[in-house]
Amino acid sequence: MPRALLVAAVATLLAPLVLVAWVVADVTGPSGASGATRSSAPTAPPVPAAVAVVRGWDERRSAALADGDADALRSLFAPGPRGDTLAAADLALLAAYDARGLRVVGLGFQLVDVDVVTAAAGTATRPATLLVAVRDRMPRAAVARGDVVVAHLPARAEARRVLRFERHGDDWLLAGSAVAPP
Repeated sequence: MPRALLVAAVATLLAPLVLVAWVVADVTGPSGASGATRSSAPTAPPVPAAVAVVRGWDERRSAALADGDADALRSLFAPGPRGDTLAAADLALLAAYDARGLRVVGLGFQLVDVDVVTAAAGTATRPATLLVAVRDRMPRAAVARGDVVVAHLPARAEARRVLRFERHGDDWLLAGSAVAPP
């Protein structure tokens, strides 16, 4: 696999992690002062439930990429501009690999820490939301043609991200992702 393709693939794979402005704006508000606080309200799920949301979403994304399933991949993102942008980045990655007969396999993130920042119950007009701060790392992933691994993607060191999920029906969909502020 040409080095340029590998670099482009890794950059595209990690693109959702750099959409800082959108999620940080959700967290801090327009003034930049933190408007997000840890929720101790009964609507905030305990950390194990938030971990399950993050892990479940990551596993479904990994499976969709490995299967080359664009519909399954798109279905992981919340409707709206932020979710659409994140979905477009992942769908472009999938299309780039698919055009070469390749798949990303074994994509997995190790969660180091998960903190529930805020959680809000849904209403008739708004879905429930969950904002979590995570520290994770990507220790593994490979590129395969059929059942044959043709390249290993470089591991990603530990990173901090803020993820915004929205609940639509029974599924938690990703609505925002950004590098977490220090």
